[in-house]
Amino acid sequence: MLSGLSEAAQSEEGMLSISQAALPIVKSTLEALRETLINQSFKSPEEEIFFFKQVKPVFYCHWIFWLGARQMELHRPPGNKPVQEKYFLGELQKLQNFFDEHVEFYLYYRRGSCMLDDIYFLREKQDINIASTPYQINMDRQFSTSHDYLVAKILASDMLSGHINNILMGLDSPMLPVLPVKHNICWTAPKVGLAELLYALHAAGVFNNSQIEIKKIADFFSSQMNVNLGNVYKTLEEIRLRKKNRTAFLDMLRQHLIRRMDEDDERAF
Repeated sequence: MLSGLSEAAQSEEGMLSISQAALPIVKSTLEALRETLINQSFKSPEEEIFFFKQVKPVFYCHWIFWLGARQMELHRPPGNKPVQEKYFLGELQKLQNFFDEHVEFYLYYRRGSCMLDDIYFLREKQDINIASTPYQINMDRQFSTSHDYLVAKILASDMLSGHINNILMGLDSPMLPVLPVKHNICWTAPKVGLAELLYALHAAGVFNNSQIEIKKIADFFSSQMNVNLGNVYKTLEEIRLRKKNRTAFLDMLRQHLIRRMDEDDERAF
């Protein structure tokens, strides 16, 4: 759905008009999904878990996204580029605060865990004491479980993060101009390796003392290295959640550097 956002959607009028049209469509879709569910029964607990963990959130996240995008535009302050950047960076921080607040479940979901699925995604297991948000206490008990809303919120927050970063890029900040490619140097290692390297460099504060979004850095290197990194935030998230070595590419670079220096030492004698 984000792919359908035009440049006009980055303006207040554009996003408000799009959200005004999108929200009724999403609402009617959710109502139809609820009606289908109420008139049918699941064949097994596993089928019910799959629906509330994998199916409903994919639809519901669009409702949360369009509401969130609409609210952002309604509260968007007038002003110049620094004012706009400050506002949207603040909105990004709110999303980060949400992830931090629900980090335990966020990791559970992102890692594909299923040990507690019967508690989180079965309607008969609903318990106010484990409600993921205050909203869950007053939820539709026939069409909700304790944590399906939180899954949808996670997905919607990812979408909002991407949308905000598109807006920030659209502000045409001069902090890091993208230069035209005038060489034939290409990145030939896996793309995830470049993302890992940029993640490390950004964490070390080597670019503008970390006072710059990593997406702008990724876009710059993409243009200079003739490589499309795609959604760098998704790639960085996958790196962070690796179960084995989270610094595989950096470790490989270190090994090759030491080997090269050892070989140079041998040639020197």
